[in-house]
Amino acid sequence: MKSFTTRRARRARSHHEEVALPDGFPLTPREMPDPRPGDILLFTHAKGLNRLIPWFTGSRYFHCGVYEGDGHVLEARPNGVVRRDLKESSDGEKVFRAVPMPQEGAEKAIHFARKRLGATYDPLDIAFIIVRHLFPLLHIRYSNHASFTCGELVARAWRAGGCDLFPDQQASEIIPADLSRFLPRDAQDQTL
Repeated sequence: MKSFTTRRARRARSHHEEVALPDGFPLTPREMPDPRPGDILLFTHAKGLNRLIPWFTGSRYFHCGVYEGDGHVLEARPNGVVRRDLKESSDGEKVFRAVPMPQEGAEKAIHFARKRLGATYDPLDIAFIIVRHLFPLLHIRYSNHASFTCGELVARAWRAGGCDLFPDQQASEIIPADLSRFLPRDAQDQTL
């Protein structure tokens, strides 16, 4: 049986390829160091139990969210979908790399995520993600549209914004490692 990371790597593009978003949305690197509203933030420097995510996925990214602007990120965390101020977060919770997203659709993606503030986190989906990747031949499908994981919130927000990043996958299957394929080659760690 192939490892989780081997199977996941086969589905993701190499960082050395030119990457374009689906449906003709160009991924255009920009010189602005700060993220723009709608950009996807991929968080690095996991601490505590969050270190299990990079270990299990083989990716340096343990969490993701949609940048709202003014130093805030909309994200699904164990306490639910929240708006977090990156300037007031602990050190490991604010180091990220930004996926520059097209401004067309950003407002709709942010609106979708804002409307989900207070929704619950979906720990059962985490269990299904693990089971699906340990036993890929089982073809287990699970989706709970009232609860979210971080990758699911980002994928569904951008679907609402008109850019389906993963047209062949359920949003509940998306993890931060999947989103890393859209990072520009020269992406660097940032804080606000």
